[in-house]
Amino acid sequence: MPIFNAGTRRIELLRKYIQEIFCNYCETKTEHLLIIYCKAFVLGLFYPFKWWASDKESVIICKKCSRETLITENENHFPAKIHLYDKETKIPFRYKFPTIAFIGSLIILGSLMLFGFFSIIVDVLTPINTKLRGKWRNDTDMYSMYVYSDKQFTIIGQDTIIYGKYIQNGGTINFPFIGGENEIHKNQSFPLRLKNAENMYFTFEKIGKTSGYDELFRKENNLWRTRSQSPESNEEIRNKVLGYLQFEEKKLEKALQDNIEFVEIDPNAAVVLAMNGIQVNYYSERKWRYLFNNDESWGKANEILHSEFPKKGTINQSEENIFKRNLHFLKAYIQNVKTSDLKYLDNQQ
Repeated sequence: MPIFNAGTRRIELLRKYIQEIFCNYCETKTEHLLIIYCKAFVLGLFYPFKWWASDKESVIICKKCSRETLITENENHFPAKIHLYDKETKIPFRYKFPTIAFIGSLIILGSLMLFGFFSIIVDVLTPINTKLRGKWRNDTDMYSMYVYSDKQFTIIGQDTIIYGKYIQNGGTINFPFIGGENEIHKNQSFPLRLKNAENMYFTFEKIGKTSGYDELFRKENNLWRTRSQSPESNEEIRNKVLGYLQFEEKKLEKALQDNIEFVEIDPNAAVVLAMNGIQVNYYSERKWRYLFNNDESWGKANEILHSEFPKKGTINQSEENIFKRNLHFLKAYIQNVKTSDLKYLDNQQ
């Protein structure tokens, strides 16, 4: 039956009989018993754990007179081997481990509580605009969001790119999200829940700071996406095509510069820059339809993409880096569009 053990105990570390030891009490040479032990608080039901094991002591007991002598460094009349046993016998680590684990757990728990406390303090004291600044992604990977230091933000979805600017009033922020108005209080905890005009909620997690690559998605760097209020001229259509191609060029250049491994497909990507090739197709043409004033302008832009598409052999197949390969192609594409006389657009109906 298990016995509950609790209390301070003397724990034997070594018990050894040694012959021909002189006893100061009975003044004879006889067999002595050497016992080395430590003191520990024993606690346990099935297994008696030793807590706070310390205070190692060594005693030697005369077999003839049963007198006990404490071994100290000053006991010079004992043979050297007695002192050697005393020196080499250590308190086992397993006797110290429960104490070390217990104190270590307290330290870790205290550190976590202290860290949590200071995290709360830092979070409360951090300005709300600082909390918002950075790169966000919603839990279904439908949207990416970049919030910049000047309160501007860009939201990018598979077929959507939206620009906006939030308004700060004291410790409260009004954050528009796809037609919905969201009020964010300075003490609001994250993740961030934003609703759209249909009162659908999207949960965003902050995934880091914005980089130079993310700065490319600012509104001022994307004027080619702005829809004209009047029918575009051939030259204006050319400039929109160039604006798009040059934007893709900057993305790849920045990705190479910042060692970014993956570049997301642009929601208005009229050219498919794939791992296994580059093309313009019906699906890609549809992705930038709403950027033009009318279907005629849109058709002319697509005609430019097809007519100025670099000839076979422009892609460097020996280049293993896909970004470098596509970048080389884009530069040739851009040059073709810049130097084209666009006469073939006059026949476009």
